[in-house]
Amino acid sequence: MAPYYPDNPEIRRKSQKVWVDRATNDVILRLHETDIVRVRPNGDVTLSTGGWATHKTIRSMNDALELFDMYVESTSRNPPSGDWIVYDTDGQIFPYQNNKVNYTTTIPGRGNDAYMRPKWLADAYEVPYTPTPRRAPAAAASAAQRAPAHVIREVVLRFHKTSIVRIKTTGDVVLNTGGWFTYTTLAAMNDALYAIGMRVAYKGQPAAGSWSVTDDQARVRPFEDGMTDVYLEELTDVVPEADTTTQTDAFLDRPPTPQFVPTKSGTDAATQVEQGELFDFDAEVEPLLEVLVGKVLEQALMEVLEEEEIAALQQHQAHFEAIRSAELVAAQRLEAAERRKMEEKERRLKQERERKERERVVRAKVAASTFARGYLNGIVKSVFQQLQDSGYFYDPVEREVEAEFLPWLTQQAVAHVERGLLARSVVAALVADAEAEAAAIASAAELADIRAKATFILNHLQPPIARQEQIDAVRAELVAKSGGDAEAAFEAERARVGDEKRAELEAQLAAAAAEAEAAAAAAEANGEEPPASEEPQIDVEAQVEAAMAAVQHPTAAEVTDGDVLSALLEQGIAGMIATWLDEEWTPLEVHRQLGAAAGAAYVKCRQEGIDDMSSLVLGLSHELLAFNYRETFVNAFEVGNKVVEMLMMREGVDVCCTSDEDAARIERYASSQQQQQ
Repeated sequence: MAPYYPDNPEIRRKSQKVWVDRATNDVILRLHETDIVRVRPNGDVTLSTGGWATHKTIRSMNDALELFDMYVESTSRNPPSGDWIVYDTDGQIFPYQNNKVNYTTTIPGRGNDAYMRPKWLADAYEVPYTPTPRRAPAAAASAAQRAPAHVIREVVLRFHKTSIVRIKTTGDVVLNTGGWFTYTTLAAMNDALYAIGMRVAYKGQPAAGSWSVTDDQARVRPFEDGMTDVYLEELTDVVPEADTTTQTDAFLDRPPTPQFVPTKSGTDAATQVEQGELFDFDAEVEPLLEVLVGKVLEQALMEVLEEEEIAALQQHQAHFEAIRSAELVAAQRLEAAERRKMEEKERRLKQERERKERERVVRAKVAASTFARGYLNGIVKSVFQQLQDSGYFYDPVEREVEAEFLPWLTQQAVAHVERGLLARSVVAALVADAEAEAAAIASAAELADIRAKATFILNHLQPPIARQEQIDAVRAELVAKSGGDAEAAFEAERARVGDEKRAELEAQLAAAAAEAEAAAAAAEANGEEPPASEEPQIDVEAQVEAAMAAVQHPTAAEVTDGDVLSALLEQGIAGMIATWLDEEWTPLEVHRQLGAAAGAAYVKCRQEGIDDMSSLVLGLSHELLAFNYRETFVNAFEVGNKVVEMLMMREGVDVCCTSDEDAARIERYASSQQQQQ
């Protein structure tokens, strides 16, 4: 399965193009201007990035390779910096150097259906393609007959300086690597063998001993250098035969004794030059001349076709320009006619609006005249009725009752009700003051009881919860903190008063300046001499300092024995929780922070009057929810539960679901605290 690189396939498909190289019948996938995948007729697949080692190149290659059960992947999320690896159908791995511009790699096609790969790629992109027909084995003989003069009896494929494929006139095929067991040698052999229905494959790495040869009948044999494959053809030519004899002389003279030649030192080297292996100018120049002449004729034909195409394009362009000019004239004529119609329409609409406006004015005048006549007809009667309704015509007795008696009666009733309400409010105030005084007395008694308990625990409880030096140190720390808080509150109040005073004075100065500007503008508008501006004499900084100096210094809060006891409890719980977390996992700074938060939460819950263990667990969990547990391995409920467990175990209470390690941990913490004391 190919690796997944997120992309939009539809957008990527617009940058791809598949075309068929008619010269070689290769099917090529082109991305933008780079041929990234080339599939040969024999099934070999050649990959090339052209230097564009990107995610899009990998995804486009895999679009084609997935058709052959192959894929490319990078060892890094950044393709240019990682190594690329190609996996084929048998799980073979081919390294690919993606950082070289002209580097290519070829994956040889294996299997009987490898020659169908070009067809599959062309069909996937809806490109017409006709596979190259396979040549019959007997074609080797006819190919040998059409060979150049220097290879009259055999057809030889030479790769670099090694004759890797030799097809004899009898149809035998001789394969020879010359010791070069490489990918390129394998690909070159398959290019020649594909025409006669054969191919060479390998397993693992292309090393000696791993190659095999498969013919068109799916017969497989191991590969050996110089091997032959006989195509069983009947030979009809009769080789002429003749007999001859010879006789040597009966006695021959003894040859002369050769001269003594000393033994040579060093190593001799020799080579064998076979017929047809040296350079033959007449034979070698013929394909060059054919290529040169063919290229010249092809180039000339292309230039003639280009000139004809340019002339046709110019003619088509002139025809198009004429049509466009005629269409432009017609469009301008239609626009002028439409413009005249719009102007006439606007003129008619303007005339209609003016007519309607005149009619509206006439209707308004007629309506006003009709309304005036109707209103004036009954105005006298209505005036008298309004005067009577307004009280100008009234009964004197009724007026006296309404104006004098009823107001007096209402006033007396209201006074009586107000006296009753005043009495009730006085009684309610007396009751409230009594309740407040009783509550204050009870609160003072409760506070005194709490302070007495805290004093007893700190000074008289045996064994003592802490040494006197530790208690004094905590008390000194709390006193210093109380003084620091009072000083900070004093400075904050001074800053607030100073800012308010400064803002007030600046507003006065701004108002005075605005009044002066308004007076000057009014005098200038009246043509008078502007009045002399008198700036108010206000010393802003002096008044601000005076206001800040008037702020009363607050008194530091008194540190009681209850505060000292709460601080000791908070420190003890913080130390036990931090020790538990460090021993369970690993020592971290966040463990001490979590321990301090747990100690503060416990003290807050106890100050709120929570004594029940289950309620204490829930209260601690609720208070610890705001802590950031990202760097820890626990949650708020576990910490709250562990605090209650430690307190109960320290008091000797049996606790469920605990271990000896928990008890040992509490003893170790207590002993460490005693050693520190």
